[in-house]
Amino acid sequence: MIDEATFYRVQNVLDGRVIKTNPKYSKKREDLYLRDFLKCPICGRKLTGSPSKGNGGVYSYYHCGNSGHTSFRADEAHNEFIKLLYTFKPKQEVADLYVEILKDVSRERKGGFKDTAKSITPQKKPLKPNLSLYKTNGLTVKQMIVITIL
Repeated sequence: MIDEATFYRVQNVLDGRVIKTNPKYSKKREDLYLRDFLKCPICGRKLTGSPSKGNGGVYSYYHCGNSGHTSFRADEAHNEFIKLLYTFKPKQEVADLYVEILKDVSRERKGGFKDTAKSITPQKKPLKPNLSLYKTNGLTVKQMIVITIL
């Protein structure tokens, strides 16, 4: 006897409705962080990426899934992307607002720490160990301090 989920999985395989996935190729590569954001200039399809061995090293490439379309080195694409990011400059008003927000958040955090410290301070109690209790149990002064702190 099999469970219902297994039955339907087998039926899908028999009917040819199973999409085969290969986990080896589905993992995300950190060195290809622009994958799925770049588009093929010929067909508009999202570019994928893969490493290629050659000339004494491993080189990553972005490429279109359609054979013969576009393919280029990932490091060159990353350099161009970084250059593009440097061209963006926020308006002065936006930059000033951002600085004020950071100052406000910093003030709130500092105030929160001060409030937390104030709430903890009154809870401190002087340690007054009962020496006679510890002496009767055969504890040393060091053991007595550890027990008092705990």
